[in-house]
Order: sequence, then C-alpha cells, then structure tokens
Amino acid sequence: MRSIPAGTERVVGVSPTASAGRVDEAHPGRAAASDVRDRRAVAYIGAVITAGVGMLVLGITGRFDMRQSWDEPGFWMLCAFALVGEMRPVRVRWGTQEQVFSLSTPFVFASLLAYGIGPAFLAQFAAVAVFDIAARCHPAKIAFNCAETLIALGVAGAILIAAAPSEVGTIEIVAGKHAPYIGLAALALFTVNVALISAYVALKQGMIVVRHLRQSLPINLATTFVQLSLGPVIALAVLTRPWLVALVLVPIFAVFKGADAVSKVEFQAMHDSLTGLPNRAFLRDRVEEAIEASSLSPTGRVAVLLCDLDGFKEVNDTLGHHIGDELLKEVGARLQQAVGENVNVSRLGGDEFALSMPVHDLGEATTLAARLQEALDQPFVFGAARLNVETSIGIATYPDHATDFDTLLQKADVAMYRAKAHHTGVEVYDSANDRNSQAKLNLLGELRDAIPNNELVLYYQPKIDLATKEIVGVEALVRWNHPERGFTPPDDFIPLAERTGLINPLTDWVMEAALAQSHAWRGQGLDLGVAVNISVRCLYDRSFPERVADALARWMVPASSLKLEITEGMLMADPRRAMPVLAELEKMGLTLALDDFGTGYSSLAYLKKLPVGELKIDKSFVMHMTEDQADSTIVRTTIDMARNLGLHVVAEGVENQESLDLLVLFGCNLAQGYHISRPLPVDKVDLFLSASGLLVPRLAPKIAEVAWPVRTVPDPARADDAVGGGGAVGSPEARTPTRPLQLMK
Repeated sequence: MRSIPAGTERVVGVSPTASAGRVDEAHPGRAAASDVRDRRAVAYIGAVITAGVGMLVLGITGRFDMRQSWDEPGFWMLCAFALVGEMRPVRVRWGTQEQVFSLSTPFVFASLLAYGIGPAFLAQFAAVAVFDIAARCHPAKIAFNCAETLIALGVAGAILIAAAPSEVGTIEIVAGKHAPYIGLAALALFTVNVALISAYVALKQGMIVVRHLRQSLPINLATTFVQLSLGPVIALAVLTRPWLVALVLVPIFAVFKGADAVSKVEFQAMHDSLTGLPNRAFLRDRVEEAIEASSLSPTGRVAVLLCDLDGFKEVNDTLGHHIGDELLKEVGARLQQAVGENVNVSRLGGDEFALSMPVHDLGEATTLAARLQEALDQPFVFGAARLNVETSIGIATYPDHATDFDTLLQKADVAMYRAKAHHTGVEVYDSANDRNSQAKLNLLGELRDAIPNNELVLYYQPKIDLATKEIVGVEALVRWNHPERGFTPPDDFIPLAERTGLINPLTDWVMEAALAQSHAWRGQGLDLGVAVNISVRCLYDRSFPERVADALARWMVPASSLKLEITEGMLMADPRRAMPVLAELEKMGLTLALDDFGTGYSSLAYLKKLPVGELKIDKSFVMHMTEDQADSTIVRTTIDMARNLGLHVVAEGVENQESLDLLVLFGCNLAQGYHISRPLPVDKVDLFLSASGLLVPRLAPKIAEVAWPVRTVPDPARADDAVGGGGAVGSPEARTPTRPLQLMK
C-alpha cells in the first residue's frame, strides 16, 4: 500500500544542501533550522528502513506463525494485479490537499488474508520496488517506501495472528465471525501507514505530526478504506472461484475512475486554467494553514508577495492576446522554478501572481522577491519577438502587517502599487503610506448598506444648448449624505466602488433614481434629458442593456431622453471588449457620450468605430482656455474634429463668461459648468429653471399627459426620497445662481 502526499517523492533522499537553496544561504538562521530538520528526517528514514528490513526477514522466513502458500496460482495472480495497481497510481485531491494512491492495496490485503504474511510481503515489496525503480527514484526513497508499507502490513498481520492463529491463510479467515478482526487489521494497516508518512513530512517541513495528520486524514479515509474493504471479497473469490477476482476489478476501476473525475473537477476549481498554477482559493487555504502553523511559534511568520507585470497591456495590444497568454505561462513557470516546491505560486488573474511561504524574518521575503526579479530578467522569446519584462512586487507578512488572508493580500497590494508608482521594483507594506486604508475599507462596507438604505441622493447639473439657449438636459451626479460623516464627496467612495463589484448596484441605483426624476419632470411637461455616468464594468456585462431597457420601460421614459456617459480613459483600456454592449445600447436608441475626452489617449481609428454620439471635452482644457493658447487650440480642434465626424460636443468646466463666449465662437453644441450652474438638489432645479432666464423645452400637452400616469414610485429610486431635497444641506453645491445667465449674442 502506498499513500503519500503529492510532492513527497521529490523530497525523500535529497541532500540537505540541495534543498536549502539560496534563501538559506542568505539567512544562516533558517539554514541551521533546515539542517536540523534534515538530520532528524534522515535519522527517521534510517530507523524506518531498519525496522522494515527486520519485518521483511521475519515474514519471508516464516517466523510469524502463519500458513504461507507460495506455489498457488491465485497468489501469483494477486501479485500481478498488485503490480499493475502500483504502476497505475491515482492522484486524488481534497480541497488543496493532494494524495497519491496506488491500486495495489486491496490485492496485497487479500494476499495477507488468503496466503499469509510472507506472500503478502513479497507482493507488496515487489510492487513498490518495481514502480519506484521504473520511476528512477532515489534509493533512499525506494527503501523508505518499501519499509513503511511492510511495517504497516506486519502490524496488520500480527493482529490477525493474535486473533485467529490457525485460520489466517485459509478460507476460514474470511468467514463472518472474523469480520471484527479483519476490520481491526485493516484499521491498523491504514493507521500505521499514514502515521509513518505523516511523521516524515512533519519532520521535513518542521510541522507538528498531529497537525499534518489532521490535514491528511479526511482524504486518506475516503480512499484507502474503500480499497481495504475489497480485500476480504478478493480473498474469498481467489480461494473459491479465482475467476471472480476479475469481476472485482470492475468496481475498483469504477470507484477510482470516479475519483479521478472528481479530482479533475477539484483541480479546475483550485487552479488557473491558463497557467495550471493554483488560484486565489488555493492560495487562501495555504496561507490560512501557514498562519495557523506559524501562530504556534513566537518567531513564526508568513509572507505574501504580490507580483504584477509592468506594461503587460502593451504586449497584448502590440503582439496580440495569444502572445500575452504565452508570456503569462512562461512567467508562471519561471516563478515556480525560481522558488522551488516549498513556496506556493498562484495566479490571481490578469498579470497578477502571488506567492506565499513561511519565513522567520522579513529579510527572507525580500530575498525571495529579489530572486523572482532575477528569474524574470532574462528576455522572453516568442518567434521574432524578444520581450523584456519588469515586475513590481509588494510584500506583507503575518503577523506584522495583518492577521488574516484577505488583509494580508490587501496590504501586499498596497505595497505593490507603491512599487509600481515609484518604480522601485519591490516594496514592503508600510502603514505610513496607507494611512486611510482602514478608513476606506470601512467606508466601502458602509456604502454597501447605504444603497438600499436610501442614504444616496442625486444632484443635477444643467446643460445648455449654445445655439438655442435652451436648457436641454442635466447630468445626474450621485452624492452621499452619510448619517455620521455628513456630506461625503463622490471622489471618496466612487473609486472604491469602481474597484469592486459594488459599482454595478451603485450604477443601477443612480440610473433608477435619475429615470424616476425624469418621469416626474415629464409629468410637469418638461422635456429634460438626463445623463448618467456608468462604469466600464457595465460595458463588460452582457446583461446591462437589458437592465437599462427594463428601467426605461418601468419609468416610461423614451431611450432618447437617457444619455450614458463613460470616461474616455476607462473605455480605452479594452474597447474591443466593450464594443458588443455599446452596439446593443446604440440599437436601443440611447446616446452614448465619451466623457473627459482628451485625457484617455483615444486613437482616431477607435473613435471612428465606437458607437458614440457625443464628446465631452475634459474640463482641464476648458477651464484655462482663455489664458492658455494651447488649451484653446485643443478645444477648437476637438470641436472641429467632432463636427466632421458627425458628433455633438459638450464642454464641461465652464467657469466664466469669457470661456462661454469662446465656445459659442468655436461652434460648440452644449456647455455645463459652475458659471452656468453648480450641481443642484432636485428642489433647487426648479428655482434655477425659472431664475436663469433660459428656455426649457416642453412636451406637447398630450405627451405630458401620457408621461404622467398615477403611480407609486418604488424604493430605492423613489422620487421624493431618493432624489428629493434635504440632500447635502450646507453643501457649496446647493447654492443657486442669483443672476440670469448671460450668453454672447
């Protein structure tokens, strides 16, 4: 029988100096501890091999008081099946645990019951030795594996001898009255085998034996006892009708074929499909296990390293995604090769990799980071392409920076982005560079509750048509009236939501509330369009157009009255991915606006292909165009280009009359900004409409009547709660203009 943790076969018999590695050379303390563990492991291996040789001699020479049958065909048939079963091991995964199980166990156990301990020893020894020799294993590994299985088999045989000395090796042993003794022998065989293997692994890795047993016990119980339970059935068959043994192979094959299928599913769930490396779920389990082990030692630490490739997007854009995928595979392979088997390397997604390992001090983690960068220094060659890849690595350790997996990863992420921003390559987390991180996490949790609790309100910034002097629409801007913090600016919470899945429910809430208010205005006969800012995440979600259509139908607002704005920089990150959803939204009749135009480095080729109907010139150009000739030229050129492409242009950030006059001269279509109006709560919008002196488009009377049926506005977008007054009392945005707006004539 052979049941060993995957990877153990690569460790047994390796010299201490070969396994120490460069990290130990840089840290003598760790090297010394590793040498102690290696010496203990070598001594343990020697003791097990000695005991196994003694057990083999006793069994083969017949010193056990058992009937031994060497010349019966049934025995040699079982030997053959045991050898085949050993040569075709099965890898079974249970969560992050992986074990290698041979299929020789039921045939060896049947040999013990039917023919005696000597023949069983021979069957087991031959099967294990032939397999390990064929695999070119280290001699120490071959000897250890043979010895530990023989010891376990010998203990099981001793129990049977004590219980039924005259019936072992005969058909009487498989009679029903001996079932308890057979079960006890099977339990001993299982327990001794697992204990011997776990003791070695614990000694080699510096773990507590009981802890390793607790980790490996479930997967061993689920597989080994299935095999052992078939031993008496095979023994009965070989002693009565040998041909029936062939029938037993069917359930064995079926059980382990199913186990192999389950193992593959488990592997897919815990590993990245592209690189084959462990994924975030696997990393979480390993880090949590390491934290538990390190908590037992006052000097125990766990390091998490987050590694991000610099400039990976340019590789995809220039050489194609297939080259990008090949690069990720090669990077993963190099990282694994650089750190060895004792360090877990995972791919979190995109171009992010994470590593975790137990350490004794922070220096080991920084040395490991340097080794990773060294491994990636050599160019990657793909045909004629020769790529040099640089990385940014962030480090966080338990318990210095965090005490749980999620926070450790978040701290490493903060350090990684600092390394990327400052081009330092490697950064260790420092709370001085992350003063607001905990506050931001708290704010994110509070935002999750604020959406359904109607703590959010919408402010509306009017837009004017510079040709007709009409207020043709408003931009809906979300604000947070926090119950404790008071007025919370959007810059404090929208970026947080943008980095998480919370941006989708937030966008849905804003759209729902804006359409509810549009419904109310249409009921008053006002034809005001509403613009809503959306995240690029929405454009990657194929269900988003359906959600928009449902909201429009629910509030009976025509698609032409809703405008969706997406920032240029976000859209240009992956325009091809967003194109299907953009095309679907355009088919619905919505106007799509490219916001903050001029800051996202759009190519004219993409601008021609994107189904947008409006460009919004970024305020950074508009605000200073009366003082800066370059800004003025950029604004005028953008307006001319958009007109030639058949697009409308909105200038945002208009803060004085001079800028407004220039925009009229340049032929800009629409304008918005503080000179026209600050963003206003809904109860102030009506006052602005009457005080501005500008025209407001109105619906035909019949349309207004159709647009205002008697109905109740449901939460969370209720017109009187979600977008009503009260919002941010005392906010500077709540002030209303006191003079009519002047437009150039």
